[in-house]
Amino acid sequence: MLSRMPATPDLFDDAVKLVRSHAQLRVVEYIRENPGAYLSDILDGTDTPRGSLSRVLRTLVELDVLTIDVPPEKRGTGRNFRYTINENRIRELLSTLHDELLGDRPPQ
Repeated sequence: MLSRMPATPDLFDDAVKLVRSHAQLRVVEYIRENPGAYLSDILDGTDTPRGSLSRVLRTLVELDVLTIDVPPEKRGTGRNFRYTINENRIRELLSTLHDELLGDRPPQ
């Protein structure tokens, strides 16, 4: 049986943050199917209230699950952003959850 290193607390916490909200998962699914989506597209496609959607998008960007087409120094200038999924980051987070929950770990 192979032993593996447990996930870092930050990585595991980020993975939990990703899946703890149905609204976040719905937004990720929508943007995965509609890369480069604008806020108005996401609002219409997910039926998420605007205030909640802003919070969801901010969280997903902070988790590096979503990327924005504007460099950080130009954010907040009123420009309409386009959102895209960071598939590698999502795979990393989901793999972390899989390993922590179902991985082959020796009994402690």
